[in-house]
Amino acid sequence: MFVKPACLSFFLSLLCPVFGEFGPFVEPQTPFLRSALVTEEGKEVNRTRRGVLVPMGEGVWGCFDPDLLRWALFWKVPEGEPPITMDSMAAISYPDQKAKAGRPPKPVGKPLMHSPELPGVSSGARPSPDPRTRHLVGRDDPVGPLPRNFGRWMGISLSGSTPVLHYTAGGREVSEIVRFEKGSIDRLIQVGPGRGELCFRLEADVAGADGPTRGVLRKGSLPVVQIAGEGVRLSAGREIGTCLIVGPSEEAQTARVVRSRQAVDLAEVEFPTLQVARPMFPEAIEVEASASRADGPFDLRPISIPMENVQRRGIRPMDLAFLSDGTALLCGFDGDIWRISGIDQPVARWMRVATGLFEPTNIEVNVDDEVFVLGRDQITQLVDTDGDGHYDVFRNRSDAFEQTLHTRDYAMSMDLGPGGSFYVAKGGIVEMGNGAFNEQSLHRSSVLRIDPSGDRAEVLADGLRLPYVGVRSDGSVFASDQQGHHVPSTPLYRIGFDNPSFGYDPGRFEKSKPIVEPLLWFPYQVNRSGAGFATLSGRGFPDMDGVFAQVSWNGRLFPVETPEVGVPFGWNLPVQFSFPTLNGASHPETGELFVVGLGISGYKPTTPGLEGIAGLRQRDPVAVPSSLEVAETAIRVGFRKPMREDRLPTVASLRFWNIQRTGKYGSGHFRWDGKAGEHELTPQAVRLSDDRRFLTIEVPPVFRSDIMSLTLQLMETGSAKVRTIDLYARPIHLPKPDGGDLAAIVKRERTDAKLQPGDAGRGKEVFARYGCVGCHSLTGEKLTGPALNGIASRQADGLDGYLRESILDPSKQVTEGFEPAMPSFEGVIRPQELEDLVAYLTELK
Repeated sequence: MFVKPACLSFFLSLLCPVFGEFGPFVEPQTPFLRSALVTEEGKEVNRTRRGVLVPMGEGVWGCFDPDLLRWALFWKVPEGEPPITMDSMAAISYPDQKAKAGRPPKPVGKPLMHSPELPGVSSGARPSPDPRTRHLVGRDDPVGPLPRNFGRWMGISLSGSTPVLHYTAGGREVSEIVRFEKGSIDRLIQVGPGRGELCFRLEADVAGADGPTRGVLRKGSLPVVQIAGEGVRLSAGREIGTCLIVGPSEEAQTARVVRSRQAVDLAEVEFPTLQVARPMFPEAIEVEASASRADGPFDLRPISIPMENVQRRGIRPMDLAFLSDGTALLCGFDGDIWRISGIDQPVARWMRVATGLFEPTNIEVNVDDEVFVLGRDQITQLVDTDGDGHYDVFRNRSDAFEQTLHTRDYAMSMDLGPGGSFYVAKGGIVEMGNGAFNEQSLHRSSVLRIDPSGDRAEVLADGLRLPYVGVRSDGSVFASDQQGHHVPSTPLYRIGFDNPSFGYDPGRFEKSKPIVEPLLWFPYQVNRSGAGFATLSGRGFPDMDGVFAQVSWNGRLFPVETPEVGVPFGWNLPVQFSFPTLNGASHPETGELFVVGLGISGYKPTTPGLEGIAGLRQRDPVAVPSSLEVAETAIRVGFRKPMREDRLPTVASLRFWNIQRTGKYGSGHFRWDGKAGEHELTPQAVRLSDDRRFLTIEVPPVFRSDIMSLTLQLMETGSAKVRTIDLYARPIHLPKPDGGDLAAIVKRERTDAKLQPGDAGRGKEVFARYGCVGCHSLTGEKLTGPALNGIASRQADGLDGYLRESILDPSKQVTEGFEPAMPSFEGVIRPQELEDLVAYLTELK
């Protein structure tokens, strides 16, 4: 089918009202589903932090726990119901764009049997206690996978449409197929050759022995357990429960374990020959390309997303990567991987080639075209064994990072490093009350380096809130983060190898290390939420080959420079995407940069669209800053290429301010004397060097600051157009002002301008400019902050003072039902802007 180009916002406007036209989050064709799962029976809680949920037939599902290599639960799902509660971030946000769950998913339906939170298989003739030595922060609960010498989860392969589970135990390879037929749970277990016995834990209760191949269990809705196979036997005892013992063998062995209501005749035991995988979604969708449009010096080309597709599946892009032949692989938040052939051609061909992954956030392709996906549970390597373009092996490349049940414990991002290492960033938000599922691990709030084998995770840095990690072409590792409590603005970090703490919520994580400040802070209103990274290619960007850029969720790109001389700085690429941007990748042949992103949860982005894909490439010359030196009375900006002779760059704005790290959300802006506000300076002179590559700006004395913002208007070489770029740096090397300096500053910055009465029309513009609509709806919709329509009627008494306090000190009085998650605008919003904004809000009756 052809999907004609259409406005993405049109599709998105239809998404919620016509959700009934889309299929369910868990589809009937799903061969497996990765998810956390919690079962509660009375006071007992059975937890699986990264499970494999398998449909077994007749409405029965099983949950395999890869951490403990056990079948945690089998349960019967009512007809027409989903197998689990829609409490995962992806499932909640699939229909209505909300994403904050308060608890992990639970099974829907009737439990048939469960096993304890103990290893499901171990060496020897007796089941093992939990050998894990890593524990949750502040608790005795073990966390993470079993030790590698004990056993290891290997992954899933598809035989036809049947998932086959693979793991090792006691040095022997194990494969399993599970099904439900004629009222019986039937496990087929193939065990590779080995000298030692293996013990599979079947039941916590003791079974009454009835010969070597049969035991009758006293409890449960399926009270009979039977086994069959050569070299296998049952073992039961009060201390060990009921176990299957597989003896040593020089050849592969197959055991069959059946749970049923009554004894059945077991057929001959034989592990089935694996079949060629059957593509779950063979349909291809052909989409016509959209026309590109000019955006500053760039061509920006929206990529049409086939929201209307035969599979009735929503497509929500999180990341994109390229194979060496230019084929794109799109990672969707709902567990899907889409192959896009010809993304740079007039007609692109979309095909869903994998599904069932656990809230994947990143996809990467190495130089050998190996494909890796980061989900909440593990790094999965996708393998296409039969060459049909669909992935039939989901190999566990690494589960070395610790994962909890906390619904905001995200595996945020991943990048590949030199030598095959993986760099993974883990979120650190911990607010979810003090319930049983408010779990924390030592890997929360961290950037990890995982060795190429996937076995070992090393913490490179911690104290991060919601970090994204990126590796520059020279091997340098960077992390972005997002403003919040203890994080006063949007920071950018360079990650070393000395495990620093970057300061997010140090008390919760019991850190005693000193806080290391970032390379630079981006103003919150400019870069609201730092996301992933992208490297530009000279094929698509002749003036910016190799530029390393940070992707911002507000639809912007910020190249990052760390010159040998001067200070690190970021600057804005003069382009604006129409959707929230999370990640980007360059086409290996054309160099076109493709950026993707998604907006979910209670935050409404400042962009008009909620999700999208777009291609970007350079059309006109771009002045690219390459160095920045900040001295007390002069600022020197270096450029990659000479500037035009006939037009001197203009300094449109030069500002300095400080921020404060506190337990409150964000920070106001503060002057050098500690009072609220910013310093805006007028240059005394501007001159261009003889080679026209260095711009020197002479200024009155400036002092140590957390943020410097420099706005330049440039006339491009070979173009008649003026470009505006903003540079951001953290000049903390400057001296602090003394009393005389502060007196001189007050004198030179004194103004006699008087405030005008507030103007509601101007206030409406202020409301939009500061992104207030991202958290406060004007139509009654509940976002992160309370809706503001009718605020003047609801808060009739003392409205003016209430509004001013809410803007300048929002944590002082928080509306019931909302978190204290609004940054202070003290010193950020200018006095006249405040008057205008209050005038606008007081008219919302």
